[in-house]
Amino acid sequence: MTYRSAIMATCACAMLGLAMAVPAHAQLNPGDMMFVGYNADTTDGFTIVALADLPANTLIHFNDNEWNGSDVGAGGAFTSSTEGEITWHTGDSEIEAGTVVDFQEVNNESNAGYGASIGSLRGSLNLNATNEVLYAFTGPDSVTPSQFLTAFANDQFSSSFGTLNGTGLTSGINALEISGDEDILVYYGPTNCGFSPSACLSALVDPANWATQDGGGNQANDGTFPDIPADLIDEISSSTLPVVWGALNGVWTSEQSVLIEWEVLAEENHSFYLIERTTEYGEWEFLDLMIKSTHSGHSRIFKAEDLAPSPGISYYRIRQVDIDGSYSFSPIVAVQSMESPSQGTGFPNPCDHTFTLQFPAGQVGTLKILDALGRQVQQLVSIEETQLSSIRLSVADLAPGRYVVQLGGLYWHMVKQ
Repeated sequence: MTYRSAIMATCACAMLGLAMAVPAHAQLNPGDMMFVGYNADTTDGFTIVALADLPANTLIHFNDNEWNGSDVGAGGAFTSSTEGEITWHTGDSEIEAGTVVDFQEVNNESNAGYGASIGSLRGSLNLNATNEVLYAFTGPDSVTPSQFLTAFANDQFSSSFGTLNGTGLTSGINALEISGDEDILVYYGPTNCGFSPSACLSALVDPANWATQDGGGNQANDGTFPDIPADLIDEISSSTLPVVWGALNGVWTSEQSVLIEWEVLAEENHSFYLIERTTEYGEWEFLDLMIKSTHSGHSRIFKAEDLAPSPGISYYRIRQVDIDGSYSFSPIVAVQSMESPSQGTGFPNPCDHTFTLQFPAGQVGTLKILDALGRQVQQLVSIEETQLSSIRLSVADLAPGRYVVQLGGLYWHMVKQ
């Protein structure tokens, strides 16, 4: 029986007086759901989070064909049907905002693991590891959108592979685009952004909050972060905490200090912030800094500077202190100190595809790339007795973000676009 036949049969049964729920497409809006995971390796799949309550018995469609760029209802259409589409029936109960739903093995209905963690699916999608755009929308069927909800691109939106023109969506507002043709993508940013799950929308569409893998073989479960489903978030939750944390960053400056920036998405009954620091084997200590709360009612960026950072890797956190004296902590950020810039330079910075190191001839050691938490993401080469004074690195496969390149006792901070 086809899906359309099933709906017709349901209607026929209702006419006979049987109490059966008829799937429909609900009145949802752009940004009411967002992608939080994508898997194009072997067992294709993706993951979404509801940012608004999804009514029971709702039909939501996913299509990875190319949109022609015209407006919905005014010539807008998918240019072909050669790729795929699936229809998700959300189930007989309302799905609460903040709920994460995983769609597994969607490339073939006969797969043993095919389906959704909530509700049911029909159809198939063969998700590509390169130049893929996936649209989510409501409408009468899987090729006729009435309202686009969100879209995802694993190598930017374009007229060739999928555009946002005519969809009513905007990249960085209610749609996400990642550059780099990534196979595995997982959101690992804030999951408690305010007093409503929808407050996390801006974090969900920020590529800096996504971890990626790109390479040969099945990377969905290779033990290297990120894995799917192991590293998927569990939910987006609302907060009753005095402070809702956003992003926390630490940057080594040209003045040999560390600039700490943290975002606060909401404050309630809060008094002030203290900055704390430790090294790998040390105790947490207060910096002589206290930042008062603003109680501004909206998100705010705070800044503080450590003028005498420790050598090596230092860890920073923010202690928020309530009006009643109780407190809690922000996430932790790691910052790698740099040697004197006169010992080596790196360019261009920010970089896109290549990063060139220049350093004194005779430098030896293992060349590594570390992420912002000090974790090694690449070990490139071991350099022994040599007269090399310049190395050109290929960084095209790195996800956008901040990195430290280490060679022996030299360090370079590198920003990948």
